[in-house]
Amino acid sequence: VAGVGLIYATVGTLNMAELARRTAELSGQQAAMVTTASMVLLVVFAMKSAAFPLFFWLPDSYPIVPEGVNGYYAGLLTKVGVYSLLRIFVMVLQQPGAELATNILLVLSGFTMLLGVLGAMCQWDIRKILSWHIISQVGYMVMGIGMAGSVDPAVVKLAIAGTLFYVVHHIVVKSCLFLVGGIVERVSGTQKLKQMGGMLDLAPGVAALFLVAAFSLAGMPPFSGFLSKFVLMRAGLTGHYFGIVLVSILTSFLTLYSMAKIWSYAFWRDKSRESAGPNYRGMMVPTSILVAFTILMGMWAQPFMGIANRAAEQINDPSEYIQVVFSHKSPSTDEHHVTAAPAGPQTAMVTIDSRTQKKGQAR
Repeated sequence: VAGVGLIYATVGTLNMAELARRTAELSGQQAAMVTTASMVLLVVFAMKSAAFPLFFWLPDSYPIVPEGVNGYYAGLLTKVGVYSLLRIFVMVLQQPGAELATNILLVLSGFTMLLGVLGAMCQWDIRKILSWHIISQVGYMVMGIGMAGSVDPAVVKLAIAGTLFYVVHHIVVKSCLFLVGGIVERVSGTQKLKQMGGMLDLAPGVAALFLVAAFSLAGMPPFSGFLSKFVLMRAGLTGHYFGIVLVSILTSFLTLYSMAKIWSYAFWRDKSRESAGPNYRGMMVPTSILVAFTILMGMWAQPFMGIANRAAEQINDPSEYIQVVFSHKSPSTDEHHVTAAPAGPQTAMVTIDSRTQKKGQAR
């Protein structure tokens, strides 16, 4: 609220289309004021996204949520913050100095990726491992937003398209992994990796679902994780962001290692119990649908990338968005009613009545 208030006090509007138009015309002290206010919003949305160093709330909160709700939370909640970062710092705020936010986000993305995956490697609770991986994977999305501050339009388009594709991929795969984690817990009766074992014999279908989702999270072909990371890395190499590309590659290998850790303890070891726990087959249906979707996005990616590219073009060039918003504010019809009405207070009443009728027709 404080950040929004500062922006309103400086620019005089909170309409996003109007902000994109007015901030592009700012200069000097006003532009600096908007940039300063935007740093407040950056802190807020980075905390919502669980980006470094504001991810402290996530690792211990997700593991205590019930399995089904956990999959929903893991898939969607942090992505709201990522969407806000993308919308505000790439599409809306256009003032001189706006690149400060994207430069900061690019640096934070590297720490988010690396520290998130290192945190996952230190855990022995399956849900905590997956929770730390949310932080790590958010780093890839923030990486794309950071590269969107490039002066090269080709890099900007690739970075935004890769971010959008990665958001959808992560919603699918992370929800799938948390559902698999819930199934493993039901079958084995515990969340502790060292107390698990034999899932490959007790529930071979679950093992297959986990393998696909784990490979996709790590960025292995032909799944959606490979393509989403490939697009982001291509944008990084084109824009000469070699440092962040190197961090993203290292993070992918460490992600694969931590997924192999879950596989070796939960699935590959000798059985920890003779029979599976309570009925888990009802959770297999939504998990299988999500696994099928990550395969579909990886092997038939063109339609999805086409949508991502079109969205990237509109985000990078908000002129069409601004035009659409302001086309609904055309004064021509209202002016007709004003000139046709007599002067004085009755004129205002006619204008208000005409606008009320329009809103009623629209509803």
